[in-house]
Amino acid sequence: MLPSEMLTLIRQKWLSWLDRFSMTKRKHQDLLDKVEASINSIRPYLQTDGGNIEVLEITDDMTVKLRLLGNCEDCPMSEMTMAAGVEETIKRAVPEILKVEAI
Repeated sequence: MLPSEMLTLIRQKWLSWLDRFSMTKRKHQDLLDKVEASINSIRPYLQTDGGNIEVLEITDDMTVKLRLLGNCEDCPMSEMTMAAGVEETIKRAVPEILKVEAI
């Protein structure tokens, strides 16, 4: 293989990797936007009780990690709110999400 052919091959592989990385990043941002939108639909109810919620990350295994804020942090009903309210809302709006965890 000539040096110019080798450089062309390396360049093609590099561009292919960049395209995949960029697509993955866009897909991740789309998921994050959908999760945020679903949370925004229930956020007023949390805020009414002095609470809130923050998305920390979406993992590669499609788990959304959240932080409960304000009154939600210490509320004895927070587990029920997570399971029946937040998790259900996120999974309905974003079926790709498999699990929701409060950290």
